[in-house]
Formats: sequence, structure tokens, C-alpha cells
Amino acid sequence: MVNLQCFKMKGLRRVVKQIPNILSLSRIPLLFSITGCLFAKFPSRYAVSFTLGVAASITDYLDGATARKFNATSDFGKLFDALCDKILTVGIFISFIATGIYPPLFVFPTLIVLSREFLVTGLRMIAASRGVVMAAERGGKVKTAAQMFAICAILFSYALEEANVSDTGVLNTVLYVLIKPIRLASLAMFLFSSVLALMSGYTYLRKYSYLISDPPTTCTTSRSLASNSTVGRATSPASKPYDIISSSKANARPSRASAVSIKPEASDPICSPALPAPPPPKFD
Repeated sequence: MVNLQCFKMKGLRRVVKQIPNILSLSRIPLLFSITGCLFAKFPSRYAVSFTLGVAASITDYLDGATARKFNATSDFGKLFDALCDKILTVGIFISFIATGIYPPLFVFPTLIVLSREFLVTGLRMIAASRGVVMAAERGGKVKTAAQMFAICAILFSYALEEANVSDTGVLNTVLYVLIKPIRLASLAMFLFSSVLALMSGYTYLRKYSYLISDPPTTCTTSRSLASNSTVGRATSPASKPYDIISSSKANARPSRASAVSIKPEASDPICSPALPAPPPPKFD
């Protein structure tokens, strides 16, 4: 009975630790739901889209909060949290342009945001291949918050217009007057988020620029290690002959891990491939 309870507790802990990842991945079906509502022709489509947009914004906050609360932070969560944010925001912006919510000229800032997201995602892939996890920076989080505000604000303005809010009554008058300012604020916030995208992209490239350059070759590392070992032998006290022979045999056999993926440099005489032996002399 005790073992069964322990098994249930372990299973429950595994499920709880997957909640942040589930919240992050839920933004992808929310994107398709919002896009489907924008293209569909049914009453209250903008109200439904606004509700789904608010839900997507809440999941962006809850995934990080639950991960910190339940100590469920992982490399997968750090990577896919930022990736799902990019898929959601860029997908909704493209839907806005396609449905006429944004003017056609807004395709240029959308392309700027899209290019930045592709570059940063490629840098994340390079970092992941080298065992480095690029977590979301503060500038990227502010950019995502500005984008989500722009999305929810313009959907809210269209939801008010869809509800036939007129200038009759105090509340209706206030809401009717706020439609255009909210819409203009959404467009301005979208342009501001595009500028933030460029700035945060430059911050990522400057911080992780060392990942773009190739790592040092194993030959150079082996040469430095050999020079250090030579200096150590010179400064160490005299050892016995058989110790020198055993140490030379040990140094002559490099480990398998150090021998993997050795790329010789053409300019390095030690690492360059050996030339073929000259032919033997011919005697007449």
C-alpha cells in the first residue's frame, strides 16, 4: 500500500512538472483558433478572438510562474516558451494583415519582426547544439508584452464595434469614443514592438556572438597541453627511467574522447597531414 502511494505521488509530480510545458504549447492551438475566428463570418467573432487572445497572454505569464513555483524549470521549457511566443505573435500579425485589420504597409514591420525571430531562433539552435540554452532576455519579454498588448487592444476595439456600441447612453458613449484611440494605440504599440524586436535581437547577437565562431581545434588544445606537460616535467624532480618510459607510453596513447572529430589546420605544421615518403634511390 505504501509503495502504491509512493508511485502515485511520483506520477503526480511528473504531471505537475509538465504543466508549464503544456501551457506553453497551448498557445499554438490558440493561434489557430484566433485565426479561424478572424476568417470566419459569424456574430461575435471579434469578441471570441479577443477572449482567446487574453487567454494566450495569461498562459505566457502562467507557464513561467508555475515553473518557478513547482521547481519545474527545464531546458525544453526555456526553449519552447520563447518559440511558442514567436509562433503566436507572428501568426496573429500575419492574420491581421490578411483580414484587413492592419493596413497593407504594416507588412514591412511584420517582415522585420519575422526576420528577427528567425535569426534568434537559428542562434538558439546553434546554442542548443553546443549545450548552451538561451533563455528569454528582459528585452525580449518586454517586446512580447508589447506585442500581446497590441493584439488584445485592437481585437477589443473591433469587439466594441461589433457589439453595435453607439453614442446613446453614458457607458456606450465612453466606449464609442474610445474605439479609435484604442485602435491607434494598438497600431503605435505594434510599431514600438517592432523597434524593440530589433533592439533585443541585437542584444542576443552581441551576447551570444561567440557561438557563431568555430570552437578551437583539438590539435591546438593538444599542443597546449603537451607544452604544459613538458614544462611540468622540466620543473619536476628527476624520476626513474621506467617512470619516464611509462609516462611516454601513456602520452603516446591519446584518449578516445580527445581523438574524436580532430580537424587538422592547413597552416599548422603539426596538425597537417604527413607527406608521402620519397621513393628509394635507384642504383644503376
